[in-house]
Amino acid sequence: MALEMRVYEELTAVDPKIMAGLTLRQMAVAAAWLIVGGGAVVAMWLLGMRQAISWVMVLIVIPGALYGWIKPFGLRFEVYAKYV
Repeated sequence: MALEMRVYEELTAVDPKIMAGLTLRQMAVAAAWLIVGGGAVVAMWLLGMRQAISWVMVLIVIPGALYGWIKPFGLRFEVYAKYV
């Protein structure tokens, strides 16, 4: 009786999870969101532009989500973007 182990076809396709189930790329995006998004919220709150905070946050979050989490056809976003 033999033991079976799943072996990935391409080892470079596996992203190592560093901490809390996030890859290094995702952790960097989350840190950027905290710094840039937090600064934008504080600045807009102090300037009295409270109605537009959610719209600005959407514009800040979408590029980071594409870069950190979305992998169309199993490719990283910057590789996929070259072909599109």
